Amino acid sequence: MYGDAKLKKTPVYASLAYDSDVSGYEIVRASLQAKLAGIKLGGMYQQQEQTYKYDSVTSMPVEVTAESANGYLLSAAYDIDVVTLKAQFQDMEDLGDSWSVGADYSLGKPTKLFAFYTNRSLEASNDDDKYIGVGLEHKF
Repeated sequence: MYGDAKLKKTPVYASLAYDSDVSGYEIVRASLQAKLAGIKLGGMYQQQEQTYKYDSVTSMPVEVTAESANGYLLSAAYDIDVVTLKAQFQDMEDLGDSWSVGADYSLGKPTKLFAFYTNRSLEASNDDDKYIGVGLEHKF
């Protein structure tokens, strides 16, 4: 890791992660976040390779022929007074993509209202999944 994840002490945050045999995958992920002219921009790149899957009868791990996929995510957030506007797009090779837009409304330091809309397109389906979320978050 490099920098401050909340971008309060440094204008850039970068990290690199590697997971081995987590739910049958080896994953390498690089992420970068920066604050430029009041806009918080983020990006992530992920490469994953399936190393095993679970047998449907015995529930035991079974080795598989290595299947790999690459994906990325881009995000942006912009504060306007007590409102934070957000947008995100992600794509995973041979699986599908999704995008989201939303906003947070600060009611005070520990509390916010939020709402978002997400559209997800899976390559295995002709129909898009659409989600609307509304919530209240309070941190104790």
